[in-house]
Amino acid sequence: MIKAGGGQEDKKRKWTWLGRIAAGIGLIVCFWPFVNGGDLVRSLQSLSPEAFCLSLFLFLLGAVPAAVVWKYTLHLMKVRISLWNSWRLSLIGFFWNNIVPGGVAGDLARVWALHNNKVDFPKGAASVFTERWSAFFALFFASLAAWFMAAPIFENLKLPEAVGKFFPGLDLPDLKWGMLSVIGAMAAVLLLGSVLMWSSGVWQGLREKFLHKFSLGTSVSEFGQELLAGRKHAFLFTLFCFINILAPVFEALAVYVIFEDVCGVSLPFEYFLVFIPIFRIMLHLPISVNGIGTQEAAFALYWSILGLPLEPVLAVSILIHIVKFAMCLVGAILYFWPVKHSVCAPEDD
Repeated sequence: MIKAGGGQEDKKRKWTWLGRIAAGIGLIVCFWPFVNGGDLVRSLQSLSPEAFCLSLFLFLLGAVPAAVVWKYTLHLMKVRISLWNSWRLSLIGFFWNNIVPGGVAGDLARVWALHNNKVDFPKGAASVFTERWSAFFALFFASLAAWFMAAPIFENLKLPEAVGKFFPGLDLPDLKWGMLSVIGAMAAVLLLGSVLMWSSGVWQGLREKFLHKFSLGTSVSEFGQELLAGRKHAFLFTLFCFINILAPVFEALAVYVIFEDVCGVSLPFEYFLVFIPIFRIMLHLPISVNGIGTQEAAFALYWSILGLPLEPVLAVSILIHIVKFAMCLVGAILYFWPVKHSVCAPEDD
């Protein structure tokens, strides 16, 4: 059974959420003195309806790889689900993750949807976690590739003067090795987490704490057993990771469409392939809520290094928030749609 958190835990979560909102506002305040308000508004107004709709479509396509991975993860657990319902529930999960603090409400919604179709809570939680874990691995591989791709792009470039005022002495080599350190830490966490997921009797106390954190309130022992069953599918899990790499590619395409329409500058697509995976890592850091502030700071830093004006770059970031909000609305429509959809059914042995 999924249990609700205690009052003390809820209070702590609320203060953490408020702190992250304050951090996001603080990041925006840092570079706001350098922004011309009129130019920013004009940049926001320059996005065409066609570009908006195309970028939204690409973001919706970006949810398909995760839906494919989740569908076949459930299939390995002898649970059937159509790709349509897997994609539909993924969008519903995106909707709940973005309107409820904590970022796990969408995962709980998916587990409940499975439970309503007679799938046990631990099995449902394990399927969602396995899909999310493969997405983190995909992000690691994409970020590592982006780090190598970034070297020739940033060769002979310097940080803009405005950045130097906030971070005296900071240079691109510092950022380069700092990002590699973040990617290395991510690799260590993923490897340790994988050992704890798929090894029994190893660091038992640490394993139980790890499973408790990601079990979505289900029975830790049953959740762990469902995860252990995935050890024999190592090849398929690797395949899932590479399927999930398509998600940042679709996101890069969506940003590329908005960027060209708003900034009026044509840049090589590989610039966006470099930026998006690293930017996704920043969004997973517990700094702000839904990337508000963090995204603007990342956009301002990355594109200013390439010599682009701050106002259209920030406009692109704000418009991406708006497109993602439209994506949330699609998830909300699917959630509240009056027609009842059959989510899945346990497969007969």
